[in-house]
Amino acid sequence: ANLDDTISLLRSERDEMTAKITDLLMENGRIHEVVVRLEDELDKNEKSVDEALIEYQYLESSVTSLKTEREDVSAEVTKLLALNEEVQNGNACLEEEFNHTKQSLEKCRNKCRSLKSERDETQNKLEEVLEENE
Repeated sequence: ANLDDTISLLRSERDEMTAKITDLLMENGRIHEVVVRLEDELDKNEKSVDEALIEYQYLESSVTSLKTEREDVSAEVTKLLALNEEVQNGNACLEEEFNHTKQSLEKCRNKCRSLKSERDETQNKLEEVLEENE
């Protein structure tokens, strides 16, 4: 009877162990599914990171290009400002020269009027003298 009790006890323990092993195998299966799902998600995340890195590199390149372009534009603006200053100085010189020429022209006109007036007076005197001599 003692041997039958031991065999019965061992069978009971074996059944419990089999049930525990079955539970552990089921748990292992669920864990495996989670691991597979996490690995898939990790792959997707790695692809997303790679795509984001490519996009970042493109944007970084664009920013560098824009900075260079901005520097070029800034240099061109500086040149244009200097040229504008030269033009303004030239305009001031031309305006000064124009005013001087205008004044000279006015003097010439006045001199011309004066000479015409003198001519007319001389003409009149000449006519008077001619009339007197007749």
